[in-house]
Amino acid sequence: MDSDVVPCSVSANGVGLREFLVLFVRHINYYNMRFQEFEALAAMHGVPRSLLYVDGSDVVGSALCDSPLAIVRLPSEEVARSICERSVLVKAVIELWGTGPSVEDTFIDVEARSPRKWRRQFTKPPLSFRIRPESFGTTLQGEEKLELVEASKALFEGDESADLQNPDTTLWLIKEHGLHDGKGESVLRSVYFGRQVAAARSTDKKRSGAHGAYFHKYELSKRAVLGPTTMDNELSFIMANVAQVRCASTVFDPFSGTCGLLIAAAHFGAATFGAEIDIRVTHGFCVTYVKNKDAAEQVASKRKAQSRASDCGSSHAESDIISEDAATGTSSPLDLNARTKATDGASRRAGAGGATRHDVFTNFFQYGLRLPEIVLCDNARQPWRQVATGWADAIVTDPPYGIRAASKKQGREGEALTPLDEKNYIPPKVQYETDAALQDLLSMAAGALRDGGRLVYLLPIDLAWLLGIERQTDPSLRSAVLPKGKRPQKDPRLCVSETTRDPLLIDEKRYTPILPVHPELEPVGASLQVLCGGLGRLLVTLRRRPRG
Repeated sequence: MDSDVVPCSVSANGVGLREFLVLFVRHINYYNMRFQEFEALAAMHGVPRSLLYVDGSDVVGSALCDSPLAIVRLPSEEVARSICERSVLVKAVIELWGTGPSVEDTFIDVEARSPRKWRRQFTKPPLSFRIRPESFGTTLQGEEKLELVEASKALFEGDESADLQNPDTTLWLIKEHGLHDGKGESVLRSVYFGRQVAAARSTDKKRSGAHGAYFHKYELSKRAVLGPTTMDNELSFIMANVAQVRCASTVFDPFSGTCGLLIAAAHFGAATFGAEIDIRVTHGFCVTYVKNKDAAEQVASKRKAQSRASDCGSSHAESDIISEDAATGTSSPLDLNARTKATDGASRRAGAGGATRHDVFTNFFQYGLRLPEIVLCDNARQPWRQVATGWADAIVTDPPYGIRAASKKQGREGEALTPLDEKNYIPPKVQYETDAALQDLLSMAAGALRDGGRLVYLLPIDLAWLLGIERQTDPSLRSAVLPKGKRPQKDPRLCVSETTRDPLLIDEKRYTPILPVHPELEPVGASLQVLCGGLGRLLVTLRRRPRG
């Protein structure tokens, strides 16, 4: 075989697919979401789930799989690199040269499936290389690493140049062990050997000059303005990836709040569009606060300068916020290029008073992102015009369920009153029940999404209810948790497992039947993040079925 010929494992629609080993991040919070994100990114590159995994078992590709490794099929190194660079939960992608139940069997498989001439092009002088021994489920000592490197000498010619700091080629030798149960040694499952083709972040934190991932610059600790329920930075990008947000997409968040999710979408070049019922959140009145003072002051100076330039030139829109009347009038709420939003009337008022503003647009100015369109409205009384083919490519949202933020809609309990001053009238609000909020969300998504568009949202869940346990003291559960003699006589708390890897909790078949459904929306997947206090939240993905 010539060195420029790439071995293929399967052919799909005339396109050869190569085998790669994906190394996932052992994320303390979002590990269960790794397959959901990876499958969405692979589908963006034309690889469906049916062809993605080499192992066709039901466990692979589900949260029940405890391995941080997965053998997948991808069209090319470029696709593997693109997925790895964008993913939050992928640590590295390795071109698989061989695998087996032991080190010796793996090296035999390397010689069989990856011709020496093919491997030689990545290690021959003047190129340098490095072998990186790694183990999961156990710890490799220094002597064990040296033994693995020595054992791999038969795969090389002997004239190669090694560079442990900045090699041209990094080769991984990975031993995967089963989870340790505390009894004896863990069992060796598999051994993998291959060439690293992509790494989204530094795979060695001890190395000097280690680089971070692209989303690190959006960390909440560095952000100018935050709110009490601002979405976690990494989860925002995971949801954007699951929603398959890309450049020129139209992304809508019907419960935008402080726009944490829209920042992730705007990073990928999407036109962002949000809705919020609380004017205080949008304008930054008493709800939001300054987290990064230096960044907030820089944004304030920038907006003042733009405001002065606007006053000297042509007039611009008086506000970045669209009223409900504008959204339902003659101008389309989706024409995101219709207005120049370099400034607004509120920023001029803030600039004159010398105060540092912290509205929802501040963070977009901080990162130089395209500003979102925000509509002040009630999602229970949707103002959107119906478009026959839909108008949104993705809907990404974290609805308020009354746990961290109050869930409200417009309404009045008791006799309706006629406002005396309609111009300054703020409609009263009543409780927005969870079931009603979900059904309104799904109905709105069915009408707003284009065919194939995705709805990605978070759904809080009571773990005790999921397991069918009454939320009261259960002696059998308490006995397993509290040592004998230290058990309280009366303990109203419910003891449920809060480990992220409990099979009873992460089995998707348990909670898929209880998710809200809509006839026009097709379920794609759901994964659980276990929180404290017996609570959790599901990352749910639905896809718009083709119309007609």
